Amino acid sequence: MNDDLLAQIGGDQGSRIVVGAGEAPPPAAEARPPAALLPPGAPEGPLTGAQWSGYRLGALLGAGGMGVVYRAWQRGTGRLVAFKVLSGEAAGDPALRARFANEARAAAAIDAPQVVRVLDAGEHQGRLWLAMELVEGRTLAEELRLRQAAEHPFAPLAAAALAQQAALGLAAAHALRLVHRDIKPANLMLAADGQLKVADFGLVRRLDGHTLTRTGTMIGTPLYAAPEQGRGLATDARGDVYSLGAVLYELLTLRPPFHAESAEGLVFQHNYAEPPLPATLNPAVPAELQAVCLRCLQKDPARRFADGAALAADLARIGQGLAPLGPGLGGRPSTGAEEALRRLAGWRRRWWPVAGAALLLAALA
Repeated sequence: MNDDLLAQIGGDQGSRIVVGAGEAPPPAAEARPPAALLPPGAPEGPLTGAQWSGYRLGALLGAGGMGVVYRAWQRGTGRLVAFKVLSGEAAGDPALRARFANEARAAAAIDAPQVVRVLDAGEHQGRLWLAMELVEGRTLAEELRLRQAAEHPFAPLAAAALAQQAALGLAAAHALRLVHRDIKPANLMLAADGQLKVADFGLVRRLDGHTLTRTGTMIGTPLYAAPEQGRGLATDARGDVYSLGAVLYELLTLRPPFHAESAEGLVFQHNYAEPPLPATLNPAVPAELQAVCLRCLQKDPARRFADGAALAADLARIGQGLAPLGPGLGGRPSTGAEEALRRLAGWRRRWWPVAGAALLLAALA
C-alpha cells in the first residue's frame, strides 16, 4: 500500500486512491447497475441514485456517528460494494476527516477473511468516502435482538465459534500493532453463510504512540469498553480482548455483563463490579467456556489474554472439546472486582490526607 497515495485522502477535491489487496476485478463490466443495487422495499437515503467517482449509490445500509453507508455499484468492474461516506456535518471537521482517513489506512492494511476489506477510497466534492467489501447478512447486534425477542441464546459452542472468528480478525490487526477500540455487536458483521467479519476501524489506534484522541478522553462504547478505556487511559490489544469478552458474554446470556442508566455507571461497574457468572444465567454454558469469558473480562489487563491470537487459540480448543491452554483464574470464578476495590480504597487512604491538606490551604488562602 502506498502511504503517499493514502495521504491524498482529505486533499484536493476529487482526489482518488486505491487501497487494499483484494482480488483483481473481472474484465467484463456491466453496462447498467444490477437490480440488487436497490432491492424492492429497501430504504433510500439522500444520496441514493447519485454518482460518486465511478460508483452509483443505491440502498441505504446504515448510519453511524461519523458516516453513512450505501450499497453501491462500481462502473468498470460491475461489483457491488458497501460505500461509506463521511457525513456532511463531519466533512469540515479536520479531526473527523483524519479519523476517517485513518480508518481507510488501517483497514486496508489488514488482509484476513475475518475483517471487512477496504477496496477503494477518495474524495468527492469535499466529502471523503471509502468502498468496502459488501457483506450480505446482518450485524451481530441485529441477530442478538432477534434472539432476545425469542429468548433464544446461541448454543455455547456456536457462541465460541463466532467469538473465535472475531478473535482471528483482531489477531490480524494486533499483528500489525493496530487496536480496534470499538468492538461491539454492531461492528461485527454476520454473513449469510455464518462467516463473521470485524468492521468499522474508525477508532483504531496504532501502538506507535500516535492516536487521534486526547489522553483522558473516553472513546468506544461504554457497554463493552474495557475498564482502562472507560477511565480514558491508553489501551492495547488487551482492551479489544475485554470488549470481545463482553460480546461473548452477551452471546451466551442475551445480556451484556453490566447495565446502568448512565455511561458513568457503566464505567464504574466495568472497573469495580462483578458480573453474574454466565452459567448462572445460562446453565448450558460449560465451565471451560465460562473461564475463557471471565479471563477476557479481568479488571487487570495483565490477567487477560495477551491479544486476539491467544484468545482465538483457546476458543479453538473449546470447540474441539479440549481444555483451554491459558492459566486458570484460581479459587472462586471472578473478574477481580474485589481486588480492584481494595486498590481503590488503598489509594483513597493514601491520598485523602494530602487532598485534605490542600483543601485546607486553599481555604486559608
